[in-house]
Amino acid sequence: MTTRPELEPGLLLAGRYHLRSVLGRGGAGTVWWADDDVLGRPVAVKLLHPELERDHSAVVRFRREATAAAALTHPNAVIVYDIGEEDGRAFLVMELVDGVTLADLLADGALAPDDVATLGVSVARALGAAHARGLIHRDVKPGNVLITRDGIAKVADFGIATALGDAQARLTTPGMIVGTSAYLAPEQLEGAQLGARADVYSLGLVLHECCTGRQTFSGGTAVEVATRRLAGDVPPPGRQTDGLPEELDLVVQRATRRDPAERFEDGQAIAEAMGRLVPADAADRLARLVAERVGPAAEAATTDPATDPTRAVRGSERRVGAPVVGPAATPDEGATTTVPRVPASAAPAPRTASLPATTGGTTPAGAPPDGPAPASDEPEPPSRDRGPAVRWAVGAVVLLLFGAAFLDIVRDDGSPGGEDGNGGGEDTTQAELAVSGGEAFDPFGSSPEHPEDVPNIFDGNPATAWQTQNYTTAQFGNLKEGVGFWLDVGESRAIGEVTLSLRPEGADLSIFVGPEPPPTDVANGWSPQDWGTAVGDATSAPAEVTIELDDAEGRYVLVWFTSLPADGGGHRVHVSEMTLSE
Repeated sequence: MTTRPELEPGLLLAGRYHLRSVLGRGGAGTVWWADDDVLGRPVAVKLLHPELERDHSAVVRFRREATAAAALTHPNAVIVYDIGEEDGRAFLVMELVDGVTLADLLADGALAPDDVATLGVSVARALGAAHARGLIHRDVKPGNVLITRDGIAKVADFGIATALGDAQARLTTPGMIVGTSAYLAPEQLEGAQLGARADVYSLGLVLHECCTGRQTFSGGTAVEVATRRLAGDVPPPGRQTDGLPEELDLVVQRATRRDPAERFEDGQAIAEAMGRLVPADAADRLARLVAERVGPAAEAATTDPATDPTRAVRGSERRVGAPVVGPAATPDEGATTTVPRVPASAAPAPRTASLPATTGGTTPAGAPPDGPAPASDEPEPPSRDRGPAVRWAVGAVVLLLFGAAFLDIVRDDGSPGGEDGNGGGEDTTQAELAVSGGEAFDPFGSSPEHPEDVPNIFDGNPATAWQTQNYTTAQFGNLKEGVGFWLDVGESRAIGEVTLSLRPEGADLSIFVGPEPPPTDVANGWSPQDWGTAVGDATSAPAEVTIELDDAEGRYVLVWFTSLPADGGGHRVHVSEMTLSE
């Protein structure tokens, strides 16, 4: 019996791949830095652990990785070059990525929201491309997200990918699951049929960790970690991170819903929801993060960390020019694990709620969409007494105004300016209803939209305004059904019409009335009809719109926007005034 050679630097595989040094080890195999002698380039070679080579299902899974990943070509996915077998060892040849893993970056804590959005969109696009081909990743985690020195994020290790909807493609042992316990979707733990939404959930947990700087589910055994996510939805990252844009907060919340039906459909959908949050200098920002982590590039493709002690390749010890590749998990993150499936009955039934996403960043009331005009640097002129002539003019204006008011009083008493003096016509002026208060209303958001600006709607000053958040699309980034505000007229009243001053034009809205304030805690599928009565609406509303209400009677009036006009690169609406009449 021939003894196969040991895996060591210098070993030649398939007559072309010279192994140089180990880049890392994970739960499934070992990744080597190697040279491709045929094409003259450095590559990463992944080989299964010896104990797994004897496991037929593991070998099948490994070959499936090669087939699935080689068929996927996307700028945000690690390229698979080749697959082969040497002396009974199956191996996979991949692109060697010069940079760091996301796990390396998270070792220093939370990332800036702009960088979270950039990484999220990049990973989501790679997953979306895989989902479009009928593949799911099943092991999305920080150790499988690589960032190059050029600031490009790439997803590695589609090693547990399986065909969507292919029940015969399950390669796991009954009662067991494959993946990394801290990032598994609930349906993976329950042994349910998996789809693209499982990847969406895992990506949501990764984004949550990027926002907060810590794992959402950690501590305890693998079973304990896995069980906790069956209890309900993940807490919003915005509760743990000050200044997190609401749209990013809500994207993460929707991605991590306990119920798969309430999540984004696939990777492409979550990428579209976050696309507007990616800054123009996204790649440069990530490149700076990588440079701060590993130092300036220097001979990255030619210097072997095995022979140069200054070039470590793992975790916080990484130094200059240490290339990484995703399939090997970082030690402090934990290797790919198998844990017992937890039956759904083992966890309490979750409360489900619908969840949208909005954008942070607001414009001060009354300011143009792009923000308030800059203050002048010139000092204000000193006040001075303009003399008796000016004081006389002011006094004359006051007298004129007093006289006009007196005439109005006389007309109200029935003098020639009143009912008998206007040609015998009837007074058709409708009495305006006083508003005693109001609130912003966003039942699907993590916080109301600009609640401090609601009084601007009924203050009688058209220069002030309340506004919605700035959304990616007219339909709120496809993340919620609507937003709005409600006003209180003090007691139940008959209301004949509503007049609104809006900008820009083009919003779709509906008016509802009810006996009590709309609820803030709602379940999935809630709509204003569940609270009050629909009494009017407007489509593509003009800047000044008056809506006659049908048999409206109530104390609380809800204005519910269902579509927003384009404004300043996003979609939002400003409401400067609203009046209610009998």
